[in-house]
Amino acid sequence: MKKRLLAVFLLVSALTLSTAMANSLSIQVIQDYGIQKEPCSISYLVEQSVIDFFFESGAIVSNCPVRVFGSDDTVALKQALHDTLEGGMDFLVTLTVHFALDRELSDSDPMLLQYIKKVDWTIYSSVSGRALVSGTGKPNLTNGNNNEQGIVGFSSLLASQISAGLKKTR
Repeated sequence: MKKRLLAVFLLVSALTLSTAMANSLSIQVIQDYGIQKEPCSISYLVEQSVIDFFFESGAIVSNCPVRVFGSDDTVALKQALHDTLEGGMDFLVTLTVHFALDRELSDSDPMLLQYIKKVDWTIYSSVSGRALVSGTGKPNLTNGNNNEQGIVGFSSLLASQISAGLKKTR
């Protein structure tokens, strides 16, 4: 009986400690693609891949809606920071996906890595609203990765860069 009680206590302690030590962050993807007025499926795939990376590494993750880059960016950033703080998250991570296209994407177009020019990311403190760390990722096109899996792989590399940036904030 005492062994069971000790095992339950250790398990609860480990879970509590890991939750207390976990990063909590909110992810927001901003689509910088002037032709497209609505977020496209590539932006949603980048968002989901980054969220999956952090969730699988034990972080507490939420998201702000994917939005299109525009004239209300300062207001949108303030709103995202407010929502992040209200949600109890420590950080807001914005990822601005810059597209390398001169035409609008349709739902029937394939999701290709070559459509992404670069992604700029910034980590903000939800409490102070200050930008803490930022970086840029550019896709590396090789044979066989110019597809949906290539976008997922590129997004995972971005997430690992962001994770390294989060470690610098501690």
